Amino acid sequence: MTTVKAPASALHEILKWSANRPVWQRDALRRIIAQGAVNNVDVKELDRICRAQRGADASKEAALVAVPLANTHVPSATGSKESTSLVSIGTIKNVDRLPSDQVIPFGSSPGLTIVYGDNGTGKSGYARVIKKVCRARGAPPIIRQNAFAPPSAAKSSAAIAFRVAGADVSSVWSDGTMADVRLSNVFVFDAACADHYISEDSAAAFTPHGLDVLPKLASTCDAIRASIQKDIDAIRASIAGTAANWKYDAATAVGQLVAGLSATTKPAAVEAKCGLDVPQTLRLSNLREALKSDPLQKAKETRAAAARLQAFSEKVSAAADALVSEKIDGIQAQISQANKTEEAAKAFASGSFDSSFLAGTGADLWRAMWDAAQVFSEASAYDEEVFPFTGEMARCVLCQQDLDAAAVTRLNAFNAFCKDKSQQLAAAAAKRLAATAETLARLSALHSELEKLEADFGGMTPASRTLVDTFVLSADDALQVVKNNVATRNWNAPTVVATSAEAVIKGQAAALLERAKTEESAQDPETRKKLAAERNELEAREWLAGIKADVLAQIDRYKLIAKLSDCQKDTVTNAITTENSELTRRLITDNFRERFTKETKSLALNTLDVKLEPIQGKKGETRFGLRLISSAYHKVVDIASEGEKRCVALSAFLAELSQASHQSALVFDDPVSSLDYWHREKIAIRLIEEALTRQVIVFTHDVVFLNDLLADAEKKSITPHVLSLEWRDGAPGQIAQGLPWDCKPPIEQLQVLDKDQKSIAGAWNPLPNDTNVQSMRHVYSLLRATLERIVERELLAGVVSRFETQVQTGRLEKLIGIPADECGEVRRLIQRCHNVTDAHDVAKSKHSVVPDPTELAKDL
Repeated sequence: MTTVKAPASALHEILKWSANRPVWQRDALRRIIAQGAVNNVDVKELDRICRAQRGADASKEAALVAVPLANTHVPSATGSKESTSLVSIGTIKNVDRLPSDQVIPFGSSPGLTIVYGDNGTGKSGYARVIKKVCRARGAPPIIRQNAFAPPSAAKSSAAIAFRVAGADVSSVWSDGTMADVRLSNVFVFDAACADHYISEDSAAAFTPHGLDVLPKLASTCDAIRASIQKDIDAIRASIAGTAANWKYDAATAVGQLVAGLSATTKPAAVEAKCGLDVPQTLRLSNLREALKSDPLQKAKETRAAAARLQAFSEKVSAAADALVSEKIDGIQAQISQANKTEEAAKAFASGSFDSSFLAGTGADLWRAMWDAAQVFSEASAYDEEVFPFTGEMARCVLCQQDLDAAAVTRLNAFNAFCKDKSQQLAAAAAKRLAATAETLARLSALHSELEKLEADFGGMTPASRTLVDTFVLSADDALQVVKNNVATRNWNAPTVVATSAEAVIKGQAAALLERAKTEESAQDPETRKKLAAERNELEAREWLAGIKADVLAQIDRYKLIAKLSDCQKDTVTNAITTENSELTRRLITDNFRERFTKETKSLALNTLDVKLEPIQGKKGETRFGLRLISSAYHKVVDIASEGEKRCVALSAFLAELSQASHQSALVFDDPVSSLDYWHREKIAIRLIEEALTRQVIVFTHDVVFLNDLLADAEKKSITPHVLSLEWRDGAPGQIAQGLPWDCKPPIEQLQVLDKDQKSIAGAWNPLPNDTNVQSMRHVYSLLRATLERIVERELLAGVVSRFETQVQTGRLEKLIGIPADECGEVRRLIQRCHNVTDAHDVAKSKHSVVPDPTELAKDL
């Protein structure tokens, strides 16, 4: 039989179809075709390529470049899997009562191997192991240990030798572990498989080369979709976790923005509603205060605070005005002028009054006395005379003494001193400096005042408050230094006074007055409601500023989910399954169904009208079920006889083989159970046909079926590899080459008898003993049976054969012209066997005479 292969265009059809697929799928198709499958590394790489196409690859590794499927990746002709054939199975341990020292050697491939054995000789034990490691329909068989031996913890095992593409492979199988995957190309049929075909709807076991590509692509899509979904779920969990910590007013513009965050939210929209400027900050502070309890009382307190700040701003203004650099420089100049004029006056005085004068003459106290004397003289004593009066009868206005010449001289000297210009300048400078001191004295330290106003400065910006503090500290320090300078007439450079804080203090006072107005307006319910809404909006902006980074990160997460969702769209398998269904219909479904019909005819299934019906499964998988053509209400399993079920199942099994892209071995375990002679022969013919192209192994206990196999193999010039299973040394499963005696062809029987003759000859005595005689009788008994088979097979040319299903009339021409001497020789040998055989009891009075070994050799 020629295996049906997928047309060479299967992969080219996939190549043509893939042109419009996402680039990562085209890369996946290339890998599947080149490697037969994709592994975990491939899936991860394809996942990255899929994500990269949508800008969603978060990997920090170097970017992967997709290599799409192209003509160069598709073979020009259909490929096929390497065929697998069985070489042997042996070293079987803990399987039924099978011996561990036996090895079943299987015949060549292609070819026929027959393992014959009566019931209970171990065939099913060997067959179950083969079924376990190879491929078969239905549930895998249960391997049981020797029920007649103590339980063993060791697992069932076997050594399996097989051949793949001409190379021998050795494999050790242990129950519960997966066998070498290449053994899955070997397909097994037994009663359990037959039941499965009849009762289950299943997918085809084999697909033409190339039709496994799209299902593998669909599986890859599923794996990548699951990977992407896992990441999407993790991102959504992160989004939910972040949002769970946000507390906001959903009625505000910010609340609506945050509640509606999505991949399309613009970061600029967040920036626009984020944070407060200085006026908004002040406004929020005012609103918070205004909305406190008893707004009128609060307004009164706020106005009082504004008044305090206004008063403080005036003090600040005075200090700033007094301590401007120009005035500081003027004070420094006053001190310098006072000191210079004073020094000049003292110098004149020191030149006018020597030691003969009282100490301190010319000094300030003295000068005060002189000025007082002048006032007294001009106002009272000598009101019509210029002071000092030194005329006739003049007296000293201080001591009331008459003025002598010396006294007049002294008064004139004193008058000259006081009228000196330096004294006037010194006096003027001192006066100006005293006025400055009075002005400075009216200025008090600002810091103590500032401390009292701490609460009133609430809401002022940090920059403004820093300006106030800096000014106050520098002004107080400079004022103290200047006052000390004036008092001591010594100059120490004061601290440079900072920029005046008058404006910001007045601004704060004005803000408080504005707040007071707002507080007063909050007394009205409607106005209060509007103010609360405004406060909420400002507070929301303030809150958003604190979590802006989190909000922007949230938008990025939504964007990533959108990209990953787009990636998932590239993993949808609808188009893949549709294309696979179409290819399956053309390359499998129609062919499979036609082949099934053909197989039912080859097996002479004429009593039951059955069809193989395709059933659409998931992911484009096509399954097949057996249906009665004439009855839609009954199942095949309920209507068919056991023999019909077996024929239907075998037809489905053989139809499946037409889909395989290899010619691996087939194993049949009692395939003709419950079948009549007619269907046995048809199945034998069909299996021999299969053996022409592949290895076929048949386990059977049916002698009729065995003869049919041997006869049909002979017709096709196939020499079967025949083994027998038997009990030996109290155990089943013992292997023997060839068939049992009763099943051997005449030539093989003669070969056995020839060996027996040599054995008897070697042990023959000049006077035969009883053992010699019984051995000779036994050989002639077997020879008689062989002669009967020779008559059947050779003289009658197989025209009439026992266990055959028909008389072979086509062989009658071979019966013509049988020589008389051949017929006579047959009669002589039959008579000789009749006389010698141990089937007859020899009379006691008659001496038992048997041929000697030489005569036996001649007869053979």
